[in-house]
Amino acid sequence: MRRTQVYLKESERRILHLISQEENVSFSELIRRAIEKAYLGRAGDRNLEKAVDSISGIWAKRDNIGQTDSYVRSIRRGKRLTRFYG
Repeated sequence: MRRTQVYLKESERRILHLISQEENVSFSELIRRAIEKAYLGRAGDRNLEKAVDSISGIWAKRDNIGQTDSYVRSIRRGKRLTRFYG
């Protein structure tokens, strides 16, 4: 972690001070959370969305796997869960 100086308006500082006391965290932690939520969270969402888009329909054109709906039904019924959980 690196130290960074940030200039705040007096009203911003007061609000952060109140929140930091309520949540029992430092100013720095509040700022890190805000940055994560406002900027880094968006990048993570975009990356996830990109990954999902890149794999969606990946098996759509496969013709050698048979009917998937019958396979799913077969594994949902029966006693497969008791094999794992006794």
